[in-house]
Amino acid sequence: MTEVVDLRESGQTSQSGDFKTLGACAEEMLRIIGRSERKPRTQLAYKNHIDRLRAKWQAGKFDTYPAARVDLDLIMELRDYLQKRCEFVVGRVGSTTKKPKKKTGYSNNIVNQTMWALRVCLDIAVEKRVRVENPFLTKSTLERKINLPKGQRQPDFPTTEGMRKLFAEMRRVPESNRVRSERGNAFLDYRRAFANRAAELAEFLAYTGCRHEEALDVRVNYDGKNTPGFLFVDGTKSKSSKRDVPIAVPGLRQLLDRLKEGKKPDDTLFDGKADCLQAMARACKRLGIPKLVQHELRHYFATVMIEEGVSFALLSEWLGHSDGGMLAARTYGHIRKVHAQFEAKRIAESMAKKNELTVSDSAGSVSSRDAAA
Repeated sequence: MTEVVDLRESGQTSQSGDFKTLGACAEEMLRIIGRSERKPRTQLAYKNHIDRLRAKWQAGKFDTYPAARVDLDLIMELRDYLQKRCEFVVGRVGSTTKKPKKKTGYSNNIVNQTMWALRVCLDIAVEKRVRVENPFLTKSTLERKINLPKGQRQPDFPTTEGMRKLFAEMRRVPESNRVRSERGNAFLDYRRAFANRAAELAEFLAYTGCRHEEALDVRVNYDGKNTPGFLFVDGTKSKSSKRDVPIAVPGLRQLLDRLKEGKKPDDTLFDGKADCLQAMARACKRLGIPKLVQHELRHYFATVMIEEGVSFALLSEWLGHSDGGMLAARTYGHIRKVHAQFEAKRIAESMAKKNELTVSDSAGSVSSRDAAA
């Protein structure tokens, strides 16, 4: 009766029949995202969540499944399937791929993102009066949490010299003589240019703390735009993302000079398709060090700044945060083992020196009292 009264007061006479299925709710979700001001990359990520949910739905056909029939048991069954039994192809698949590599069970982060898409679809169903409540928000859900623990990598970054070796390895083309003999000098030059661009992007991310999409938008005239010695970053993730980053890390000034060669003031430093993910992964494998991904170079920048004594409040400004340093302290403080060992040794030496001074002061006081007596 409450629903009937609400429908009558809102000018409706019956429930909407356009959003009875999950497919219709998903399309409405994509329309809402498409009308938002989110960046194209973010919108594409949300679309991928919906596509994954649609492809891995186990209770019949997703597009025609009634939204009112989704309950907690079905949600938990879907989550367990995605986490433990679902098969999917790993990596990129092209025309030259002979045998795609398959894996069983998505990571916890991917499972949570897929379940989030389902939750939004059910929120839309509630809003359109197709169902009374969202099972994600019921009391039983609070007792049986749906989201899995987030998987967070804790990278152990190489030393500063180790990072330089990594960038140098990214520029190297393995078996260049074989490549020249089989494909010619022109192809070898192309491979070297591609490897050099990937290494320059990796260096830029590590020396500025920029996000990947932010780095692709940095322009030539942003060097010292607001303050000499600083690089302006026109971030769009939030209001605080627009910021000035210091040109302080050794090698960044020379890198900027190379990137600006032959370009106009309004040109970007990198082309829109610049990427260093695969090149860096291959270089890490050749060097025998743990794999690094692009976003972890931002963590590396924050780690170096913390080790150099930069406060979390100032670091948060350079990273484009607006919380005064809380997120930087919680997320980006991956202190390297070599720095931790150096600090432990420094503290031990400092405390030993203070202890010696205390002992000598005490001995001096005793001598003074004896002389007075």
